[in-house]
Amino acid sequence: EAGTNNGCPEVKEEVLNALNTAGINILFPADGYTLMGSKVMSALEQVKEILMANPSGIVLIQGHASEDGGSEYNMSLSKKRAESVKSKLIELGIDSSRLEVEAYGETQPKGDNSTSVGRANSRRVEFKGKN
Repeated sequence: EAGTNNGCPEVKEEVLNALNTAGINILFPADGYTLMGSKVMSALEQVKEILMANPSGIVLIQGHASEDGGSEYNMSLSKKRAESVKSKLIELGIDSSRLEVEAYGETQPKGDNSTSVGRANSRRVEFKGKN
């Protein structure tokens, strides 16, 4: 049946695109997984609203890190980043059964790790639908 996945509804592509567009502003301090700053909070609010408006499907929150620090440390840090976004969304009223976390550490850098801006862009979360 179209739009379902083993009987579970899938999160539509345009919903994921909207989540990731809002999520661009959810960046983390080096070595940190704390959510702070008005830009980050308003991005989380947008993510919450998109999820509320599209109440079906499970969303994976994927945590990422820059290459600062060792790879095991970064794997753990990226998991904490994804977990902090998950807890905040639950706090904002999203059902915890809709959110899962995955850690990618430094394996999928978003920016150039030789620049501070590139590293900052890698300290992020991304949203994917669960397959």
